[in-house]
Amino acid sequence: MLSAGCTYIVRKSEQQLYEAEGVDVIAVEDDKINSLGKVRQWIIDNAKEDVVIQIDDDVEKLSYMFKQSTVYLTESQVIDELMRISQILIDLELGFASLSMNPDPRRHVSEFLWKAITGGICWFNKKALRGRYEQSLMKVDADFMMQEILYNRICIVPDYLCLYAKHDTNKGGNNTNKDYVRLVENNSYLKSKWGRYYDFDYKTNKTKILVKR
Repeated sequence: MLSAGCTYIVRKSEQQLYEAEGVDVIAVEDDKINSLGKVRQWIIDNAKEDVVIQIDDDVEKLSYMFKQSTVYLTESQVIDELMRISQILIDLELGFASLSMNPDPRRHVSEFLWKAITGGICWFNKKALRGRYEQSLMKVDADFMMQEILYNRICIVPDYLCLYAKHDTNKGGNNTNKDYVRLVENNSYLKSKWGRYYDFDYKTNKTKILVKR
């Protein structure tokens, strides 16, 4: 999606593989970033920038949310949108923005949502951020969204953008040790933590955040 201008956070055991591709790399000890929650929080804690944008390695492209046609973003348009959302967070003094994992043009009614099941691309405004990632959870993005809704009241979800990614298909990373038993355990924990505001539909494999905004 981006040919340059970004930094890859990788495990030290994979450092040479990434460097051989000619990309900018920061290598971290494997056990410090061996889950999605760990790597997200490590980047937030260690990045020097005020606003940090994290793009998952399975994100392929973006398009605008049009009901009649599909218009894919060029690289320059992607950069413009990344900067636009960053500035919105700064202006509104909010901590978190992300894209919906389930974009659906048929249900599109607004350019922005204030909550959703998000991931893929995340913006973190460190000066206003209140949540913190629980490093052992499978559903870390949903838990983090709930924290930000609790403390900052809303999150920014640019629903005019469609995310294209290969969810749960990459080997390693957050897919390591991901199985049904662990999924049930994690959902039970989140249900006990967030009560009636969290649910999970096992038939559709979709998380539900039941907070009205």
